[in-house]
Amino acid sequence: NLHLGLHGGIVAKAGVALTAGRALSKSFSQTLWSAPPVVLTQFIGPVPLVETISVELVAVGEAHAGASGKVVLGGLDATAQLTAGAKYDGSKWTPVTGSSVNLTPESPSLNVALTAGGSVKLQARVAVRFYDLAGPYLAVGPYAHVDVTSANLATPTAQARIGLDGDFGGDVSVLGHRIAGFDVQLFDRANLKSANTR
Repeated sequence: NLHLGLHGGIVAKAGVALTAGRALSKSFSQTLWSAPPVVLTQFIGPVPLVETISVELVAVGEAHAGASGKVVLGGLDATAQLTAGAKYDGSKWTPVTGSSVNLTPESPSLNVALTAGGSVKLQARVAVRFYDLAGPYLAVGPYAHVDVTSANLATPTAQARIGLDGDFGGDVSVLGHRIAGFDVQLFDRANLKSANTR
């Protein structure tokens, strides 16, 4: 039996600001913090089972623009108390979730001729690897996605989606490269917004 879970509170602020000299599309992924890995050895009868547990905070996202300009794509303030994870009983995985979430959107502002957009996601990620090769992982965090259309420059329109989600999965890696895996969404507490902005 295995129970992999995250328990605690999140206080986060996420957003994207973009200055484009021309049309562009960029993505990014950055580890903001990581804890030293914890290595445990347990025995199943005479067979040793080596587990490596890692915890990290990662930011991922993308930004795009159809022409030159400056866009502050807004974002969100997120506070949450949560429990998220999964249990394995020897035959199947069962999700474990519970959360109290408060999301406050930040409105975008822009000075751009055509369209622009972007997204950002902060993830607290914990992974357990057996023999440093394969194992389950859990990732939880807030996200914001904004698309701005300015066909009418006087009243550009912004479509935004903000939320807090959790993903569970497993993978097999060789020399740090993932060669197989699966991903399942545990939950998605989302808030959709549509507004005119200046």
